[in-house]
Amino acid sequence: MHSAKSLNKLEQYRRRNNLRITGLQGDKEFQSSISVTLQVSSLLSTKLGLKVTQEDIDVAHR
Repeated sequence: MHSAKSLNKLEQYRRRNNLRITGLQGDKEFQSSISVTLQVSSLLSTKLGLKVTQEDIDVAHR
């Protein structure tokens, strides 16, 4: 049985490459993953000057 501390470490390890972005314009309840990916890659490219393509994003959720 895992202790609460080791479970917390495991969860943090799983989220090490995750990024949470809130407040996107035009956020819709049933927005597709592809649509969210396009919106995020565009936001990061235009607003932050980062070269992020759709292929750089594994999964995007609303």
